[in-house]
Amino acid sequence: KVVADPFFKKLARAPELKEESSGKWEGSFGLGLTMRRGSSNSTEGSLSLDAVREMRDSRLLANAIAVRSSENGERSGDTANADFRGERNISEHMFGFAGAGAERDVLQDLSLRGSLSSGVGVHWLNTEALTLNVYGGLAYSWERYRNEPDARGFEGLLGSELRYQIS
Repeated sequence: KVVADPFFKKLARAPELKEESSGKWEGSFGLGLTMRRGSSNSTEGSLSLDAVREMRDSRLLANAIAVRSSENGERSGDTANADFRGERNISEHMFGFAGAGAERDVLQDLSLRGSLSSGVGVHWLNTEALTLNVYGGLAYSWERYRNEPDARGFEGLLGSELRYQIS
């Protein structure tokens, strides 16, 4: 499509916009290191991954983060968390979801916390630049500790997601 431009005349063209999502995974990877020195010495390292695959009527989300920290040579934190969720539009403003998650925390002797969840949500705002989703449902979780009895149970789930595209 040719755009009327007074300077470049017919050389200017409108950008080709996608009518639908590509269906490819997109995301980010992060690696962080913080070191503080002074009256106390602390170090923190982190590794993160966020990925999303958007399709016409559904999307898949995956994220993971691991953080390890020490203060004055002793470990002060060692956690890891990963979540995977699939969403499918029920209507223009509603969606259903199912997800799974895993977490560990070495300092709390938590060897594994797992969860399975499902529910429905509302696309409160859904524009190119701003998205606000509110959702609720039910989750089943289990926790395995090294030195304590395991715990299991159902939980209510209530959450929100806010995304703002800067550029």
